[in-house]
Amino acid sequence: SEENLLQITNTITIFWCISVIAFIFSNNSQELESKLIEYNAQLEKQANTDTLTGLYNRRKAMEYMEYLVKNQSGSCGFSLCICDIDFFKKVNDNYGHDFGDEVLKSLSKLFLEEIGEKNFAARWGGEEFLLLFPECNGDNASDILEKLRRKIKNMKVKKDDLEISVTMTFGLAEYDFINGLTATISEADKKLYMGKEKGRDIVIF
Repeated sequence: SEENLLQITNTITIFWCISVIAFIFSNNSQELESKLIEYNAQLEKQANTDTLTGLYNRRKAMEYMEYLVKNQSGSCGFSLCICDIDFFKKVNDNYGHDFGDEVLKSLSKLFLEEIGEKNFAARWGGEEFLLLFPECNGDNASDILEKLRRKIKNMKVKKDDLEISVTMTFGLAEYDFINGLTATISEADKKLYMGKEKGRDIVIF
């Protein structure tokens, strides 16, 4: 009958409308979910990154070192280097903080190019950086740092009409299985200051 036909048509129409709404909602919620995931990833990256240099920050470096300590594979630990720019205060005083920032950015770019993908570079604070070499002994890490030291010495930092060279001093320590992470960081720091006393622009292991 006509009434049944109308009822069937209405049912189909309602079902079709609900299906369309469900489809739109499902698509929107998927889109929303992917946007949320992307946004969270961006937030995490911001929380872990030094805004000026684009390197990891101190917080992320500590987190990563703790991860390495927990996941030691066999007897091969990791090597840790603390390094800083020689006479960086003079760069800021003589050429201004904008130029100082340019130096920090240029060095950070060089770290990423030179230390290799499986290694890790972070801005430790001010003009200090921390470099990590997982599953790498001190001798091998020292070779990498020596090449890096020479590249830095030969690099020219340019901004506007200015062009200068800088050097860096490196303190390197192997992970201390007995005394732990804090002792290893302290050891690398001591080596850095030994390097300063020896006249800078040197890798001390």
